[in-house]
Amino acid sequence: MREVEAAAVEPVVQVPAFIKPVAKPAAGGQNPSHEQTAAGNQDRDPGRALGRLRGRAAGAGDRGRAGAWPPADEAESFSCGFEAFPKLDAVTFTNGTAFLEHRNGAEHDALFDPVSGRVIKLTQPGEFGAWGGLEEYLQRLAWSNEFFDDDWLVEGWLHYPNEPSPRLVTSQPWYRVNPARPEPTLDEIDAYLWRMGWLKAYDGAWIHKDREIVISDALSKNFVLDVAGHVQPIDLIIIQPDDEQWDRLQNMARNLPQHS
Repeated sequence: MREVEAAAVEPVVQVPAFIKPVAKPAAGGQNPSHEQTAAGNQDRDPGRALGRLRGRAAGAGDRGRAGAWPPADEAESFSCGFEAFPKLDAVTFTNGTAFLEHRNGAEHDALFDPVSGRVIKLTQPGEFGAWGGLEEYLQRLAWSNEFFDDDWLVEGWLHYPNEPSPRLVTSQPWYRVNPARPEPTLDEIDAYLWRMGWLKAYDGAWIHKDREIVISDALSKNFVLDVAGHVQPIDLIIIQPDDEQWDRLQNMARNLPQHS
């Protein structure tokens, strides 16, 4: 009997139990669903999220590119585009993450969830990473997934009562690392990025050989070395430079010996 090859099915990434959207508002309001299905997985994809944001912002000027959240009394106006994502229940989130290992950083607060195997990241209130607004932030996540299979997902947003502005909540895989050497060396990072099609301009800065895209801050602190010895990026900043920056970085890469 001929064996029929099963169709490939995209694995569903578990939604942590504490990621719970608030109940849908009455008719006329919107709060996107957050189902644990393949379709729900796609809905969490940063590229799709970016498309939804741009679609909602069409005809609304530059509201989607605001660099920071508006004053507290304007927060519910969603001028940064958070209406494109589920609003999460802050009480459920707080209770469910109270005892998780966490780290507070300049750009994100990170929570490590062993059940889902994900790192849950919250932007700082009203901010979106190192620079730019929500649109730029989602674009960086989408590029990270495209170039590095990072599996970064958008989980929703929440607003703590004691903070003036909401936070965007995302998640990434949680890699098991060797505690004796959790970070790769710069030489290991260089070899990894060269293999992935990037050209070095200087330590920490790389340009893509085929796309007008730049990585900054590609240093050991933004990578981990997993237990299998593989280099894994966890917090790279990927940007599209202006013409002057691009020309300068191209010239620097041309003048620097590159590995084959």
